[in-house]
Amino acid sequence: MSAIVRQEVEIAVKPESIAGEVGLLGPDGRLLTQQGNAKRFLDAYRQDILWVPGTTLNSAGEWYVWDGTRWTANEQKVRVLAQDMTDNLGFTLVKPAIEGRWNKKDVDSLIEFWRSSQKRSEQTALLAMASAHITVDRGKFDADPLMLGLTNGVLDLKTGTYGPAEIPS
Repeated sequence: MSAIVRQEVEIAVKPESIAGEVGLLGPDGRLLTQQGNAKRFLDAYRQDILWVPGTTLNSAGEWYVWDGTRWTANEQKVRVLAQDMTDNLGFTLVKPAIEGRWNKKDVDSLIEFWRSSQKRSEQTALLAMASAHITVDRGKFDADPLMLGLTNGVLDLKTGTYGPAEIPS
């Protein structure tokens, strides 16, 4: 299987360390911002999605999704995952705040953040932010010419052995 190297981008200053002081964190410890939603999205789906940049500065890139046997370009699936994640903010943010007996004003703020996060523009922004953390070069796909991807696994042409398809580490 070809080795796909994930580029992890670390933020030098952790805004979460300041945010707790001024009340910008949800019950999950993430910022109540697009950046926080991007991190929530990555927490849920990092192992199953990749962003491949365009070939030039002005060309769009593509989202890839692991389908169980191979990486396939599928922007629609990634958009559905973003919608699912923002739909579930009620369970990840609002419900724990209510159970934790947060004051009404803060719960109302979380509900408003949840509603706002469901806008297409907010989901597009979270995907743009998330893409920087899971970028892979297009050349990493099928990088080993002696590994043949099949619909039900991988055939090593050098040794003649067959094995299951696995997400490369």
